[in-house]
Amino acid sequence: MPLLDASPHLQARHRITYVVFTILFLIAPFYYQDNLGGEGLGLPFNAVIWIPVVCLIGVGLVSLIQTGVWVKPPYLTLIGLFPLLIVLGGFVSGLERPGEWIVRIGVLVGGMLLWFALFQVRFQRRDVEGLLYILLAGYYCMELWV
Repeated sequence: MPLLDASPHLQARHRITYVVFTILFLIAPFYYQDNLGGEGLGLPFNAVIWIPVVCLIGVGLVSLIQTGVWVKPPYLTLIGLFPLLIVLGGFVSGLERPGEWIVRIGVLVGGMLLWFALFQVRFQRRDVEGLLYILLAGYYCMELWV
């Protein structure tokens, strides 16, 4: 895999995405701090993970604004129905604690926004493979850590 500086086809948004993606999967999961929260904060690195996720969503939004083209994944309507059906299912089931439920729905929506944001950056195939290697390295490091 060539270095980021040696890749002439990468634009600034691609390089920023590479760096933030690396922070997301290789650095942020290893941050540990005891929490005083409830079940939603059961994973001590949960809040720290959302910092690079929000940055990646922002990079996708900036990329969308710069290019003026919204890259839509296939089956967008079916994917968009997922959070709507989850919300309706929560209303029908009669939840006892809706505060915890809305946080979980927010996490699902945030994950979908991250997925849509990564589509907007429009990587080439070899760049996607590089990001997958970063993801694999992050999982491997986590397995060694735990």
